[in-house]
Amino acid sequence: MNPRTLDAVTSARRGRTASREVAPDIPADAFEALLEIGQAVQAEVIELDRVLSLVVRRTSQLLQADLAWVALLDRSTASVHVADSWGAEEADFDEMSVTMGAGLGGVALRENQTIVVEDYAEYTAGTPEVVHNTMIAEGVVSVMCAPMLRGGNMVGALYAANRRRTHFRPEHVSLLSTIATQVSSAIRHAQMFHELELRNDLLERSFGVHRELSAVGLREAGLPGIAGALARVVGARIVVEQEVVPPFRQEHGPADEAADPALEPLAVPIAAGDRNLGQILVTAPELSELQILALD
Repeated sequence: MNPRTLDAVTSARRGRTASREVAPDIPADAFEALLEIGQAVQAEVIELDRVLSLVVRRTSQLLQADLAWVALLDRSTASVHVADSWGAEEADFDEMSVTMGAGLGGVALRENQTIVVEDYAEYTAGTPEVVHNTMIAEGVVSVMCAPMLRGGNMVGALYAANRRRTHFRPEHVSLLSTIATQVSSAIRHAQMFHELELRNDLLERSFGVHRELSAVGLREAGLPGIAGALARVVGARIVVEQEVVPPFRQEHGPADEAADPALEPLAVPIAAGDRNLGQILVTAPELSELQILALD
């Protein structure tokens, strides 16, 4: 692999000779370390926090780097934040966050390869000032950044850095890239497991809603009883409008005096086959998937 090396200004242009050292050879137990990470990644149930902690510790040890950290993408905020680190001394280091596409991680994503910066003090392109200052305060001089991708999508980035100017050789870049690929799999595995848990929980709770509403119907509680039970399940005030049996309009559930009068109610049709019998109106800022399933 030919890493892209970013040096904003050469030593000659700065009028001084910057001494640097070559990163030490990769330890002989690198394969065992990769196997350890691989086993954690392939576990049936991934404890992501434990995997990330293992990864940053082993990355620092294998590359004999002063510090290592992993940053993850939060899609809800479109930002990348430090999730775990090893060797950091500054209290605010783990609080670093950048907008997706910014900083070294953004460059690594666009280039789709590991980025190497030998003189971070001179590198400012696309990096927020607060992040750059935090890195400098931590003493970071040379740093590598490997993008963590799932398909063409970014899930985060893995970093290794030294507090002294260092020349990272291709084998160091390759090792960091390999670990980043493994971590990408762990993150996706953990996300899929979490999504499955949420779906199973939703399914179980939806069965509970179905059983409760069916029980009310079997007790022949009539429309008021079913509508009242639905209001309890949804946890919001509902209005049932229909033209089949009186009363043609009923309100059920607690009155919400704080409700926004400008908020448009959600209308859920009441249908029997192709015949529209009326509608249920719910006024709420947002409904959960379970509430929508109950109304359906």
